[in-house]
Amino acid sequence: MTAPQESMMTMNHPAFVLNCHFNGLSIIRDLGRRGVPVYALDARKSVGTVSRYAQFRRCPNPLVSNDQFIDFLMEMGPKFEWRPVLIPTMDQWAMAIAHAKDQLEKYYICCVADPEVIDLCIYKQRFYEWALERGYPVPRSWKATDWQQVPDDAYPVAAKPEFRVSATNRSDAFQRSLNYT
Repeated sequence: MTAPQESMMTMNHPAFVLNCHFNGLSIIRDLGRRGVPVYALDARKSVGTVSRYAQFRRCPNPLVSNDQFIDFLMEMGPKFEWRPVLIPTMDQWAMAIAHAKDQLEKYYICCVADPEVIDLCIYKQRFYEWALERGYPVPRSWKATDWQQVPDDAYPVAAKPEFRVSATNRSDAFQRSLNYT
């Protein structure tokens, strides 16, 4: 079989782009322009879900109900002749796929690392400790609750949450609590 024939065969596998904000949109456009059938899966409409290159399918948000999200995928999987390729575009969606990878691989090609690798990369404190144990140079780190233990020579500091849900899904109460001047 020639290389062009092999590449044409891969076009039969639909792509399920999960979480379709701007990162998802760029993947949808690139694959769609190449003739790959693309499905934009998200809990709500966003820029990628209205792309002409994809069919939108509303799905449960794994941040809200991981089990319902996996059940949704397990119901959709058998409907396709070719195993769809799952492409998560947000950390938490990648975690959901990674942790259910053994189950999902019956119907899907999962584009995620093993759950241990995903968790290590996403949880900053875990990654920090992993790197220290192996002698990798990493910036010093303190928990927000231990701010009084931060030595004077550490300032200025960069503050980051241990685990970020989303930059765009903040509650109204949180938005009001920010004091912009």
